[in-house]
Formats: sequence, C-alpha cells, structure tokens
Amino acid sequence: MRGRRRKQPRFSVDLSVTLRSETQLWGASVHNISEGGLFVVTRELKPIGSELDLTLRLPPPQGAVAIRGVVRWIGENASNHEVPLGMGIEFESLGGDSLRALRSFLAMKPHPPRSVWDRF
Repeated sequence: MRGRRRKQPRFSVDLSVTLRSETQLWGASVHNISEGGLFVVTRELKPIGSELDLTLRLPPPQGAVAIRGVVRWIGENASNHEVPLGMGIEFESLGGDSLRALRSFLAMKPHPPRSVWDRF
C-alpha cells in the first residue's frame, strides 16, 4: 500500500473503535479515515495481513457501523509525531448501510489538505 496514491480523501478524526481478532477484543482510537480504510492508534499491533472485525462509532445520527478489515501497514515509530503507533487497516467488507453511514459522516467533514498520510 505504501507508495500508492489514495483513491479517496483521508480525514483526521477522533473516533472510538472496537476491534476483534480471532483471539482478542479491544478498544482503540481512530486517527484518520477514508471510504477505503482507517488508521487506528493502538499498542496492540497485529501482523500485516491480519483480518479484523471493527465496530466504528460515528457520531449521531450515523451511530455504530460494522466493518471487516485487513491490516495493511504498521506505524511502529511512536516518536514520529506524524505517524503514531498503530495500524493502517483497509476495509474489506463494508455493507450498504455501513457505507452510507460512513459516506454521510465524511460528507460533513471539510476536504483535507494533502499530508504525509497521502503516502500510505
């Protein structure tokens, strides 16, 4: 995924997400998001290629959305303020209602400036 240009704009956010792997359930914060994926700030890092079930909590009126995602990259350098410790997750399965809720939420956000996140 690195080196490729994103197809969708990425927005800085402060949202809560619950992640579930085959063996674990934990909560984290979403640092940025697009229609194609998100970056989760967490110390609980899963290997690239790991599949995760996410419950993303969007503000009202959208509410919680269920998403299936795959870890595509790891931000391991906690001292780099542009890329916090966490995981870049690409959406693999985003149902119609969840996609509509996400699009509605993103439509309310101002268009983001280009940044370091455009590289990922």
